[in-house]
Amino acid sequence: MIVTLDDNLQLGIDAVVALSPRHSLAFGWAMTPRGEGTELSIAAGASGDCPIEHSSFHPRPAIQPADPRHAVVNGFILAFATPEDPPALVFTLQAGDRVVRADLRDPRIARALPQALADADWQGAFGLLRDVAATPLLAPLAGADRSYGVFGPWLARMPLLRGRQEKVAPLAEVEALSSPSGEVVVMLRATHPVPPDAVLEAALIGYYAAADGGLPMLVPVPLAEWHAAPLPTAMAGYGRIDAAWLDGLQGLEVVLHARLRGDEAFCLRIQPRAGAVPPLLDALARGNRLAALPMDAGSGPALALLRDVIARREAAFLPALEDLARQARAAPAAGAPRTILMLGTDDPSAARLFYVLAPEIERRCDRLLIMGDAADAVAQVFERRGRIPALTGPAAVRALRDAAGQDGILAADLGRYAAALAAGAGQEEALGPPLRPADLARLLALHAAAGCGAGLPDSLARLLRVDRATPGELPFLPVPYAMASPAVTDLVNEHLARLWTTGDAAARARMEDAAHG
Repeated sequence: MIVTLDDNLQLGIDAVVALSPRHSLAFGWAMTPRGEGTELSIAAGASGDCPIEHSSFHPRPAIQPADPRHAVVNGFILAFATPEDPPALVFTLQAGDRVVRADLRDPRIARALPQALADADWQGAFGLLRDVAATPLLAPLAGADRSYGVFGPWLARMPLLRGRQEKVAPLAEVEALSSPSGEVVVMLRATHPVPPDAVLEAALIGYYAAADGGLPMLVPVPLAEWHAAPLPTAMAGYGRIDAAWLDGLQGLEVVLHARLRGDEAFCLRIQPRAGAVPPLLDALARGNRLAALPMDAGSGPALALLRDVIARREAAFLPALEDLARQARAAPAAGAPRTILMLGTDDPSAARLFYVLAPEIERRCDRLLIMGDAADAVAQVFERRGRIPALTGPAAVRALRDAAGQDGILAADLGRYAAALAAGAGQEEALGPPLRPADLARLLALHAAAGCGAGLPDSLARLLRVDRATPGELPFLPVPYAMASPAVTDLVNEHLARLWTTGDAAARARMEDAAHG
């Protein structure tokens, strides 16, 4: 419904919906004189004003004033409180001494949002999705089932991209990645130079484990931070979810609103490819080659963006890692752990070694966790003996996570363990000191924020190397592959080394000596 006073003062109400018995939402737009102060208010007749408890505004480019020099249009999302069974609901738009009013009970106004969002300018739907993620009052709009709530028809008009896809009009390529720490990186690689005033905004939908074990629940998730930057031939975005939203998170969907030049704006949605931290950082520095433009990789803008993101990551993660390192230093020694974790069981011939070692291992533990390419072959040795359970694959990883706050674990790398035994070490010395619950909590945090491989075993092997490195041995193993450029590889390795050696002054000093050596 549209109420018009003149060519530069108009009010459009697309939909009014109930959020609860005492709260409603108005979705619409206002055309007002350019540069003139305006005010929006809602009243319930004799019951008085209805407090506006949430408001946000967005462009509505499809609605054009007769003379754009003298009028401007803004969409609005207003959530307001109402008395029980109000006698009236009147929306007032005031500009200077002129007023336009709309009866919010008019039957011409839609009472459902889904179609109104799909039909209106998509900036409105995108803005509301971000509002729902950040505002508990708007949570009913997300839906209580496994649908997309009021956003279903709008999102259905955008195909769901996955990971990395080429030739997504008007782009040459779209890529999205995510990490266990709740970070996302999005790259829109263009077919033309990207101007410095390009805009990229993001909203997230999280896939959360359902209590009934069925399909995941779909929940809008707020971003703790979002940073977007234009590169010569791409638009990059980096976002991070607050740690409080990570519990039960199984996957993400990123909804993007982009304007790469002029008034050309579009929305798209993509499921990021989950993986380790290095590929996520590497993606920020990779551009696309155009006939008249060089690669972005390693260029000034790309490296500047990477340094910016690294600074943001360290500001977000270093305090928590330092606190976990302090807790680990102060934690009492673990009792006699009854779980042994064996890493590095990659060679099938390792099974023969355990025919000899099995009795000693069974005497020392109630449960064996085995990780490596040949883990199943080793587990069969213990299964045939039938004395203790031997867990591999996802079951072993789950057991390790479950033990993070409850138990100590004897963790050993098979190569070092076997070498120590061959050199005459006893079992206690060969297995090494146990990991305490504080060590396991630190491991999980390091894996999320600085893991170099997709699997937890790689991160545990790195933690053991940091904690048990011998004199002269570097505590941090560099990322095992070259990235977009040598400069990018060096930046990422130095950053990850700082995270891995947080709270360990000696290890940090060895890393810095190596970097300058």
